[in-house]
Amino acid sequence: MSAIDIAFELLKNYKPNWRDEVRDIAPLDEEEVPFIDRWDTEDDEAKEDMEGFIASGSKAHVFEHPWSIDHVIKVPVDDPYYAEEFQDRIDPDMNEGLRFLEELGYPLVGEVSMGQDNWKHTIQPKMRQVFGRPRQDDQTAADRALAHLLADRHNGNWAVDSANKPRMIDNERVGISDDWWPNEGAERFQAEFLDPVGIQHPTSKILDFFNDTEPGQFAGWLRTMEELEPHSDNPDTLTLDGKPYWLEGYE
Repeated sequence: MSAIDIAFELLKNYKPNWRDEVRDIAPLDEEEVPFIDRWDTEDDEAKEDMEGFIASGSKAHVFEHPWSIDHVIKVPVDDPYYAEEFQDRIDPDMNEGLRFLEELGYPLVGEVSMGQDNWKHTIQPKMRQVFGRPRQDDQTAADRALAHLLADRHNGNWAVDSANKPRMIDNERVGISDDWWPNEGAERFQAEFLDPVGIQHPTSKILDFFNDTEPGQFAGWLRTMEELEPHSDNPDTLTLDGKPYWLEGYE
């Protein structure tokens, strides 16, 4: 069995309501994070030799959780500008909205914020990362299901969960979109963009949920849902070919 196969075998505990389990995981102390004082190096080979290292982005480092094999931890880079932007990851309203959508069957996985004061981090289920915009049928459907909701749906921001289904793992750019929208409006968008891959949005349920909250970064996407509502079958969850695809197949 390859290293990738072994790592994938550790992912069997993912469930769309994984946050219930994470509530039992206490925040890490800064000293529990291995090599934290050496992570802000531009030497990629040095990073790869560090214990638990997985990847680095512009705003955060990602590494294995020191004592939870099913999760990863993300910490801000040692840069005041990007460290401040890291706060978007722990915005409670945005996280609550992403939690709702994930449990409604959207192909994404959010993060749970931990820590306080100057030491904050997030926890996320461990997944097998894939690179490039998805190409397989269910991955194309996942990509289109997140249109107008999430940007940067490429460059390693996709991963595969324990049911071998694609999910977005980097959800910073909520509501930022350059996705296609026809001049003729929502009916054509449903017919030409969503119907060919079998996607139906639970538009009414989404609008009801966000009705009593400040829309924040979701505002533009919610306008999309309002326009789609008359042309949607309006299921109770996001569906792929009539089934709650991203809610099925989990233990």
